[in-house]
Formats: sequence, structure tokens, C-alpha cells
Amino acid sequence: TSAARSYAQSVRNDMEFTIDAIKQTIDSMAGLQGRKSLLYMSEGLPSIVGLELFEAIREKFQDTTATMQQFDFDISTKYVKIVQAANANGVTVYTLDASGLTTADVLSADTKTNKEVHISEFTARQNMQGPIRMMAEETGGTAAINTNDWKTNLDGIASDFSNYYSLGFRSAKGATDRPHSIQVTVKNKALRVRSRRSYVETSIETRTAEAVVATLTYPRTDNPLNAS
Repeated sequence: TSAARSYAQSVRNDMEFTIDAIKQTIDSMAGLQGRKSLLYMSEGLPSIVGLELFEAIREKFQDTTATMQQFDFDISTKYVKIVQAANANGVTVYTLDASGLTTADVLSADTKTNKEVHISEFTARQNMQGPIRMMAEETGGTAAINTNDWKTNLDGIASDFSNYYSLGFRSAKGATDRPHSIQVTVKNKALRVRSRRSYVETSIETRTAEAVVATLTYPRTDNPLNAS
């Protein structure tokens, strides 16, 4: 268990850098006009760091404390903050699982002994795919997982830029920088709709500040005051 905790602590530290980088990238896009998308490709992001190790320890030694310790490394709430930032800034997230289509390892009866600890490939993949699937679904994007057919998925992402409905409204109370949940439905049951599941109607002050920050990273063509 101590070895599993040491490993999980190391990976969690790396994941915090990755998560911060994703959120900072999304925040820097806030002041940009038009449709904004982020394509994130990796071998997944863990919901619980080291989950497969703690589960293997529990199975091997019938140690229920290992199950309790795994929750010390639950970082799923950090991905919720990424979703909140993306929906607040109008960014759609598309995720691609670079590990592709794989098959789970199978141990034969003659090789499986009591001395071996079997890491569940299924548990590991579910743990790694959960956050990237959630980030895409909550922001109106798509998650390409369990596939080696990248062209089909990339073509689907490309089609989103030319085939879409833009729906909008302004609330009667005015912009208050508060999050609101939204739900888009269609009457035709044969159709399927993808949309972000929350939004933040930002105030003029917030939009101005975001535009200034975005200009530090992305060039702007409009400059009505000829500011420099």
C-alpha cells in the first residue's frame, strides 16, 4: 500500500500541472470572438490516481483499507473546474484517446498464481477515459475512445465547424457572472442534439478583462481606438 501511495502521489503531482495547463489555455481563449474549440489528445486522464493499484491490492490481500485510501487521490473535481471554465468561456472541448483500441490482458490458469497481483486493464481504462469523456460531453464536444479510426473522428469534428445551430438568449436580469444550467431537446426522436450543459452570462466588466488577457496570447485585428 505504501508503494501504491508513493506512486499515486507522484502521478497526482504531474496531473495537477496538466490540469492547470488545460484550464489556463481555456481561460486565455475567453476574450476571443466566434466559435472556440480545444482539441485535447492524450492517453487519458485519471479520475482516481492509482485506482488500478489499490484495487489490485484489495483483491490480492482482501484489504478493504486499500479501497478507502484510493479516495485520497480522487481528483475528479478538478476536471469539473475545467468544464466550468470551458462553458463560461464558450469553449467546446474535443478529446481523443491516443491509446486507441486495445484488448485486455488475459492470464491463463497455469500462469496465475497467488504470488501475482493482476492489474485490471478494464478498471484502468475506465478510470482514464471517464474524465476525457465527461469534459467533451459537458461542453458539447465529442470523445473519440476505443478506436483507431482517427480520420472518421477528425472528419466529424471538422463538420461541427460548418454544420451547427447557434441558439442564444439574454436573461431579463442582466449579466451577473453566475453559472446557469441549460438543456436543449428536439421534438424529433430520430435526431440527436449535442450542446454544452451550462453557461455563464458574463458582465461587461468581465468581458473587457477577458479580451485584454486574450490579446496577450492571440492577436486581434480590430482596434477602433488605435491603442498601442
